[in-house]
Amino acid sequence: MKETDRKFKELSSRFSSTIGNLTEGLMEPEALRIFKKAGFQVNRYFTNMKKYDKDSNVEMEIDQFMVDGTTAIAMEIKTACNKSDIDYFIAKMGRFKELCPEYNDKTVYLAIASIKYNRGSDRYAHEKGLLVVRATPDNIFTLDSSEGDEMLTY
Repeated sequence: MKETDRKFKELSSRFSSTIGNLTEGLMEPEALRIFKKAGFQVNRYFTNMKKYDKDSNVEMEIDQFMVDGTTAIAMEIKTACNKSDIDYFIAKMGRFKELCPEYNDKTVYLAIASIKYNRGSDRYAHEKGLLVVRATPDNIFTLDSSEGDEMLTY
C-alpha cells in the first residue's frame, strides 16, 4: 500500500509538472503578441530566468521576463491560479531589484498568466496591481484591462 501511494504521488507530481510546462509553452509565443498589442515593444525575452547565489543555488526564478526600453514585465504562469500564488509571486518579486541590480533602471511590471483563475483570484491580482493574462475561447491568451487599478511595479 505504501509503495502504491509513493508511485501515485510520483506520477501525480510528474503530471502536474508536465501540465505546467505545457501552459508555459503555450504562453511563450502569445506573450510577445499580447504585450505588443498593449503597447510594450519587447526587445529582449527570457524564459525561466534564474538568479543564482554564490553557491549556484537558485535564489529566484521568473517564468517569463520581457524587456522594453525603460520597462520590463515579469510574468508568473499558472495552469490554475489561486490567491496564494499571487501573494507568493509578489513576495518573491519583492527581492527582485536586490537580486537583479542590472534592472534597477527599469520599471518592472508584474503579470500573472493562467488558464483558470480560482475563487476570484483574477480580481485579486488586479487589486494587487498585476497585469492579468487569461486563456480565451477564440485566442490562446489575452491581457485583461486593469481599469481603475494601479499597477504594481518594482
